[in-house]
Amino acid sequence: MKKVGLVLGGGGTKGAYQAGAVKALQSLDKTWSIICGTSIGALNGAMLVQEDYDEFYDLWTSVKAENIVNGAIDLNFDFEDVVSKPNSYLSFFRKYVGTTGADIQPLKNMMNYYFDKERFMASNIDYGCVIATYPGMRPVYITKKMMYERGIDYMLASSACFPIFPTYKIDDNVYIDGGYADNLPVDLAFELGAQEIIAIDLIKSIAHPNLLNRENITYIYPRHEIGPLFNFDKELINKNIACGFNDVYKTYGLFSGYKYTFEKFDKPEFYDEFYIEILRLENKISRQLTFKDDAYITNHFLKVQHKAILSSEDLGFGIIDEIMSMLKMPVEEVYSFEKLCLLILETFKNAFSKDYEVLPSLSIEKLKEFIGNLDKIGMVSKIINQTLYPKKTVVKEEILLSIAPIDVAIASWIIHAVNYITKKEI
Repeated sequence: MKKVGLVLGGGGTKGAYQAGAVKALQSLDKTWSIICGTSIGALNGAMLVQEDYDEFYDLWTSVKAENIVNGAIDLNFDFEDVVSKPNSYLSFFRKYVGTTGADIQPLKNMMNYYFDKERFMASNIDYGCVIATYPGMRPVYITKKMMYERGIDYMLASSACFPIFPTYKIDDNVYIDGGYADNLPVDLAFELGAQEIIAIDLIKSIAHPNLLNRENITYIYPRHEIGPLFNFDKELINKNIACGFNDVYKTYGLFSGYKYTFEKFDKPEFYDEFYIEILRLENKISRQLTFKDDAYITNHFLKVQHKAILSSEDLGFGIIDEIMSMLKMPVEEVYSFEKLCLLILETFKNAFSKDYEVLPSLSIEKLKEFIGNLDKIGMVSKIINQTLYPKKTVVKEEILLSIAPIDVAIASWIIHAVNYITKKEI
């Protein structure tokens, strides 16, 4: 049996996402013999090495700001912004939390409570974490053997998100958050003997895009925005736990969807026809002076979904995500295709009426102003109506494709979907 390494990325309170993901992996009977992590991933990983699963989940459902720092700290910054431009934020953070960084005594107390050295060392699960030298920001890889004497120190150093948190001194050396050097230590897991990797990233830009779609690497990452570096809002944390669970189930094929999550459903009959229609639309878009892109819509969803090839189902889920976002539906819930159909029928029913007003008569300049002030549902509704009733056309297709090509694609998908829905009598 292959040695599996679980690799946990850093990202502050975004670590709640990993709690949901681990719960899903456990429900699928996934196991690992090596755990590596950085920052919050190092802290989460230590608890998982101890196999303290109940305490691990309880911690994330009850964590508060006062468990981490003394004094308020609810900063609207993302982890990659801080680690990529620490000097840009240094003066601000120093004014906000003082010249030495936030007081992390509560975090030290919490680690002393949760880290059971004897249980950690006795576990059959190997461990590694990353800290970064300061200055220099070079990676230092910590192994399980090194954790016996200075385990809590190394974990606190790994999570010392400077300049929000203070630098962390161990002996004569100064360290900061391992995310400055290696925020998702897959190489460390391989070095410790892993032959297969389950990586759980936390950052929006993806730490190692070169590892996507690789054999023996399952790369799990947030498919939606999961919030800033330090946000202890209970609703956000619970949402991220749910999304971590759902994204694992989508990764392993138990749920469907990309950003939004659906119970498994058969590919609707119109998907292949719609896929060809998009190819034809893209040919028209490529002739636009504003784009000159032979695959504008396809490339948009390839980028969003981090795909190399876009299937008809991928395209469908890309459009569905746009629709669900437009309708402001909660991203953490699990939907059925039937519910999506009912939402579409309810939202866009007026657009299918011949009496629906498409657009007032406007000049091109006024048209752009009008579209700029139009909500997305209104825009798509008007494109649907004009497509169904070409005699009412006010804005030619080539103009719409130059202004809002994705909205044109969404409108087309909705027309196909409604025809499919009414035939199926959902």
